[in-house]
Amino acid sequence: MLACLVQAPANQRLSDDEIKRNLSIVFFGGISTVEALLLNTLWAQFEHPEVLRRVQSDFASLPRLIEETMRWLSPVQSATRHVVTPFEWQGIEFASHDTVNCMLGAANRDPSVFADPDRFDLDRANSRRHLGFATGTHACLGSHLAKAEARIALEVLLGRLRNLRLERSQTDPPSGYEFRQSRRMTLSWDGNR
Repeated sequence: MLACLVQAPANQRLSDDEIKRNLSIVFFGGISTVEALLLNTLWAQFEHPEVLRRVQSDFASLPRLIEETMRWLSPVQSATRHVVTPFEWQGIEFASHDTVNCMLGAANRDPSVFADPDRFDLDRANSRRHLGFATGTHACLGSHLAKAEARIALEVLLGRLRNLRLERSQTDPPSGYEFRQSRRMTLSWDGNR
């Protein structure tokens, strides 16, 4: 990707500053948000012990767990966008260069899309409709890699650490307006399996 950006024809090439800003977004997204996804998925399981037991007995449910976590406790809660072309949506006029703050966390709990949206449901049929990785032209280019990394990390943690548990007195619940995750999570276990 970097080579394509740098070697693009002059009339299509981004400025060096634009390339640097885009790369910092990719690096941040590839590290910080995957970390948050893993922490939020662990948090969701500890908040729902029946889900933890179920996932520990059947790793095939990990992809559903990750999708429902992205809906229920997405690492990225909001995204700022800038209007390029004026348009109207549900009676609201948007002008070119307007700034729109998209509340992804709220959209992921929209009751017109998700039945009983505040409930964590491993069997939710439409959990993949979440906006945790955005959508359309803004869809996260690393979403498949992020989900694979989280799945592999969870398989290792849940598969190797016996009686994995959350030390609540040493753990901060997920927080954050734009980026949401636990700032400190302490786990204990009885030993390797």
